[in-house]
Amino acid sequence: GARTQNRRSRAAAGATRARTVTTARLAARGNAGRRYIYADEESGPRQPMFRRMKRYDAVLIVLQMIALQSWYYALLGAYFACCHLLFGLTLNMDRFFDVHTKLSLATQSAFLELAGVLGVGIGGAWLLAIIVEKSRKCLDFAATLYAAHLFASLCYSGFAVPRWTWWLVHGAALIGMVVLGEYLCSRRELREIPLATIG
Repeated sequence: GARTQNRRSRAAAGATRARTVTTARLAARGNAGRRYIYADEESGPRQPMFRRMKRYDAVLIVLQMIALQSWYYALLGAYFACCHLLFGLTLNMDRFFDVHTKLSLATQSAFLELAGVLGVGIGGAWLLAIIVEKSRKCLDFAATLYAAHLFASLCYSGFAVPRWTWWLVHGAALIGMVVLGEYLCSRRELREIPLATIG
């Protein structure tokens, strides 16, 4: 659509500016007169980490989603394990999927869970930059991740209605993950690397 075209235009303009600045800096160091070949000029846009698959391959999307979901729970589990060692926080599946837990600042246990959900949500932005790599896909993947987490939590809790604090904290984590993920992915997309010189 028009929004996608505008994003591509801005990305192309940013890449052009980056090449201009890089060339000017190299020229100032005595390398004037040479033509530099950049990564995006030689091989096109940056490819996703699963390079051999097509851009819209359903298998690629599924693998990316599985990797993202797995690493999300791995980070959350590692955080709770650290809290267990440092603060004696009990470890059980309720920490991951119980929607009845009151996430607040009232108790140490509740505070640690709240910090974990928010912290891992922010850390998920790094996962988006590594696994997804495309800023325009961050919202879709992050929303799918939390939708799957919501479904798993409902199944674990007997389809009970989550507390309002659960919605608030996970909603804030989702927003942070999307915003920071798009920023990190945009920086990766605009990054220019001189590969060789001609002349």
